[in-house]
Amino acid sequence: MSKTYSKTRILVECALMIAIGTVLSNIKFFTLPNGGSVTLLSMLPFVLVSFRHGVKWGLFTGFVNGCLQMLLGFWAPPTPTFLYFLGEVLLDYLVAFMALGTAEFFARPFKNRMVGVAVGTAIAGFDIEHDIIFERRVQRTHALARVGRQHNEAIPST
Repeated sequence: MSKTYSKTRILVECALMIAIGTVLSNIKFFTLPNGGSVTLLSMLPFVLVSFRHGVKWGLFTGFVNGCLQMLLGFWAPPTPTFLYFLGEVLLDYLVAFMALGTAEFFARPFKNRMVGVAVGTAIAGFDIEHDIIFERRVQRTHALARVGRQHNEAIPST
């Protein structure tokens, strides 16, 4: 058997990995109060697609899975503007899953494949963590703005 795969076979493999990731994302250890949860290795299939077929297919699989996750359980906290809402949608769903598809890109410089896999996955995970930190900052800014509005409404005007 040759080392090259047809696009149909790669597409089917990506679809199966999306299905596996979706099933694994429903096995939750616990749910966090602001949304989100800790799941059983639900991100692993997307990292595997990235390492098996490259960044292009990893990004594609992450994008499709992000869209599917939005359809299955979309939750976004209230935001003051549409721009914040758009940022949360992009960071929570699309960019977070697509970042996993870049794991192979960060693993390329390493000659040892296992070290490359570990470093690539860690950097992709760091990008997701950065997105979460940014989202928390947006939520905190929104909460402070809401408290400021309530404070201003409580002060009588003269």
